[in-house]
Amino acid sequence: MDMRKFSAFLNDESRDYFQVCDIEHDIAQAIGANTCAAILSRETMAKQAARHKDILAKDYAYLVWALDDGLAIKDDNRPQNAIICFQHPHIEYIRYRIYLKCTKSRDEIFIDSFHRTKMGQTRSMLKRGPIIRTHR
Repeated sequence: MDMRKFSAFLNDESRDYFQVCDIEHDIAQAIGANTCAAILSRETMAKQAARHKDILAKDYAYLVWALDDGLAIKDDNRPQNAIICFQHPHIEYIRYRIYLKCTKSRDEIFIDSFHRTKMGQTRSMLKRGPIIRTHR
């Protein structure tokens, strides 16, 4: 993700969405999307700021890395959604969970949530559905 463009998005309240990156085709296909573009909305950013005060602007620098390398799990309870679990390979306490949601039209993939997780939480997420991709 181009952090300059992301910073411009944060400072430009007239823009409602920011395309973070393209996710792997296998993940997009697993949730039924016709696109690979992962979109972050200003609404989600506000929700994250209210619910997850531990997430700072600098944490979003890990978002693309997490989407590219994290463990991807299909959510069987919501077939058009996937969970991405990411642990930094060198810094144990840096762990994130990203929830991807494909729209009913299948034309957009939104990052519905992005927050830190604790050790052991991935185990419970593995019960939600099959693994689409292992952590790299």
